[in-house]
Formats: sequence, structure tokens, C-alpha cells
Amino acid sequence: MEIKGTIVQITPVQTVGKNNFKKSSIWIETADQYPQTIEIEFVKEKADEIQSLSIGSNITVQIDIKGRKWTNPDGLTRVFNTIQGWKYASDF
Repeated sequence: MEIKGTIVQITPVQTVGKNNFKKSSIWIETADQYPQTIEIEFVKEKADEIQSLSIGSNITVQIDIKGRKWTNPDGLTRVFNTIQGWKYASDF
């Protein structure tokens, strides 16, 4: 699946967990009739790589949608979704 849009934000790289897992994200605004702002997360070496992108650039991102269940201590179960980028190309 892919999303096309203009980069409006690039978040700094975060290192989380005891394994020093890296993640970062870009926000893109789509050019649809009703534009949407979508956050796309990148992990590992891609988190560092996207830091060289520029706000205002047009981009096409290949994505996977990931989801996971979590149950809190009170027994309430929720689902969290993530849009994860794995490949991108600038200037469509």
C-alpha cells in the first residue's frame, strides 16, 4: 500500500527500550479533495535516514499497517494501530 503527500513535519529520532530501538516519523498531508494529515513511523536505520528529508517535499511512501492488542491491569482491552513506512521516493 502507498500514500502520497507533502511532508509537513519530521520528528527527531527517539531511542526507546533496553535494546536502543530507534524510531522517528514524518507527517504528510495528502492532496485529496479532503486533505488528511497522516503520521508514518519509520524504525531502525530508516529512522535516521528520514532525517535528511525536507519539509515541503512531495513524497510517496510504501506502508504497512500494524496493530496490536493490549489489556490494562483492570482488564480493559484496546487495539493500537501504527502506519509504518518501509520505502519512500521523493518528488512524485
